Amino acid sequence: MIALVYVTIIVVVIYFLFSYFKIESNDSINPNANLEQSPDKMPIIRYRPFRDGPFQMTMGLQSLNILEWIQIDRNYREELILKQKLLNSNRRSDIFICKDEAYAGAMETLQMLIEHLPYQYPNMFQRNHSKTQITNLITGKLFDLTEANHKHPLEIASLLVQEDLVIMQRAANEETYYANALAVCFPSGWLPKSKCGLPLASVHMPHVPFFQEKLRTSMDRYFLKLKVENPVQRVNWTLQIGNELCHTAIDEKDSRLITKDTAGELMYLRTERQTLRRLPKSNTILFTIKTHMTKMEDVCRNEPETAKRLAGAVRNWPPEMIEYKGAGQYKDGLVQYLDMMSSA
Repeated sequence: MIALVYVTIIVVVIYFLFSYFKIESNDSINPNANLEQSPDKMPIIRYRPFRDGPFQMTMGLQSLNILEWIQIDRNYREELILKQKLLNSNRRSDIFICKDEAYAGAMETLQMLIEHLPYQYPNMFQRNHSKTQITNLITGKLFDLTEANHKHPLEIASLLVQEDLVIMQRAANEETYYANALAVCFPSGWLPKSKCGLPLASVHMPHVPFFQEKLRTSMDRYFLKLKVENPVQRVNWTLQIGNELCHTAIDEKDSRLITKDTAGELMYLRTERQTLRRLPKSNTILFTIKTHMTKMEDVCRNEPETAKRLAGAVRNWPPEMIEYKGAGQYKDGLVQYLDMMSSA
């Protein structure tokens, strides 16, 4: 009888310990969860945001379904390996910067990912009951926030997702937002450390043509009015020679000649799916950037209308935009190629 009591007590203790310390994918069932076991066969979402016609510069914001906040595709392993390599290299200080005042926002970003990823991707991420640990089942890495010497929370966040992360803050008595933390491993022709601490407008000026007259006022106003419950997304695009994801300076130009015969192989469409969320605790704004590169021959394959639309968009770039993008090197050869593919 005594032995039975002891056994019962042991079983109860084990049950409660397991319930407390167990790694669990989520606290509630998500009927819309992605149940893939691995990212290897997950599709890459196709974005073709360009259009034929006169050049326009707009914010192009759309409402964001929070379940679609973080996107995972078959490039996940490759891009996470590249992120880790860059963060461990002498380029780290160029791509990872976090001011002290942005630490709370960085920690909140990580805590939101610990909440979101196991909920949306339960077979790829797991967390413990107290949400102080997250295991990346894809890479096999466990991150434990109870460890005294754990990595910076923004770096952990960066090593969980394909997206680049930027934290924007403003002082209580100001209306201007500043880029106070950046984990940007995949910049498109700019140096992340040069943007740290700059106000929102200066992040884009003086280099981005027409920003001052077209976007500055509306963007500043939107950042002030962005609500926690109304996250948004937009898609940006550009073109580049080669498929280098980490492209830190416009002057690092590829010198290869682009003709109609080489454009399909050497030119890439670079799309950036960007999201904006206000973080409720720190009242900061988190900006995410998910980059995808598509070889030009794949953009045009069996899609003459897409080739025609892109040709029209490039033709209508004003001289200022051609200079900003360094497009003089490839514009003519690319347009000839696109014209050829649109009539194929």
